[in-house]
Amino acid sequence: MDLNFKTKPFRISMVDKVINEDEINNSFDTALPSGIIELWKNYSEIGFENSILIYGFDIAKERNIQYETAKYVPDFLLIGDDGGGQGIFIKKSNEQLNVLYSEFGALGFSSMRSLGINLFDWLQNNPSIGDKGAEDCEMVAYMDLFVVRLPHNITKFIFDARRDFNLPLSIREIRNGLNNLPYLLKEKITLMKYGGIIKKLNETYDCLKTAKSFSCEEREN
Repeated sequence: MDLNFKTKPFRISMVDKVINEDEINNSFDTALPSGIIELWKNYSEIGFENSILIYGFDIAKERNIQYETAKYVPDFLLIGDDGGGQGIFIKKSNEQLNVLYSEFGALGFSSMRSLGINLFDWLQNNPSIGDKGAEDCEMVAYMDLFVVRLPHNITKFIFDARRDFNLPLSIREIRNGLNNLPYLLKEKITLMKYGGIIKKLNETYDCLKTAKSFSCEEREN
């Protein structure tokens, strides 16, 4: 599979291992559309400048478990997110691969909204959800992310934070850092990309806060 992107993705990673179709279907306990299987056999991640991120197979497995899609939207498959608290979905039984989206905090069949476009057509033609240009300035400003209080389960928090923010830090480094609060966990993030993740982690641990690092005007310059 070779996608012809109208705008080159900000980040794109190809699969570096053989992924078996049976492994994919068994992981989601159903026969998935052939198009998504073909995508996952070739791409491990596709990320765009506007924070749209399409997951590879391994990340998709984790995120579908994390957001309990089998419980809340069992007919749908989470395949990406917009970086601002909305998930990107396809219907498991639909070979047309129509793109749908929903807020992570309100998952349910009634919350699903369709873009009315095939996944591959959408990806190759500047994919977006809504009017990203109208986002509040704070959503696109750079932020620094701090741990301001000790989470109730430090070990689990460290595992979740390393996974969700792709932190290159070791468990020991983070644990040592938590001995001196506030602890700078990650620099120069945007709420457009990480706001949904921060909200989800704070629902469990209530320990994260952001501080503006650069204004929108400074970022543009």
